[in-house]
Amino acid sequence: MDVRYYIDPETTPGVPEAAAWKGAAMSEQRFPAGWDEKRVKALLAREESLSEDEQMAEDEAGLEAAGQAVISVPTELLPAIRRLLAMHKSA
Repeated sequence: MDVRYYIDPETTPGVPEAAAWKGAAMSEQRFPAGWDEKRVKALLAREESLSEDEQMAEDEAGLEAAGQAVISVPTELLPAIRRLLAMHKSA
């Protein structure tokens, strides 16, 4: 089964912005502001402790979040979409 997680950084406290990860190599232990190894391990432990039903319920709740939408777009459009979202957020 293919399971996808959606966490909206604007409505989920403590979720780092994608830009905070930019440039970090996989072998580096670099975390966004407010995050450390302990916090990452706690998040992973929580996610791994969920049953399949609980994971599905979280996925469905994310899809039904008020004022939010989930869409599928071509990968090559992601940089332009991220710029547009950043402009919207700063306005």
